Amino acid sequence: MAGKRGPIAKMIDAIKDGVSDVLDSISPEPERIPIPVRKDDRGFRR
Repeated sequence: MAGKRGPIAKMIDAIKDGVSDVLDSISPEPERIPIPVRKDDRGFRR
């Protein structure tokens, strides 16, 4: 019984998927955020 879903539940899932796709397309991608990296040869200061 738990595996059967009605048409309303299927429509809600389809709407959720569509909204999720739209939000993913307008939000910035985490791979494009620059991370500053120290490139000099100095050791760690304590």
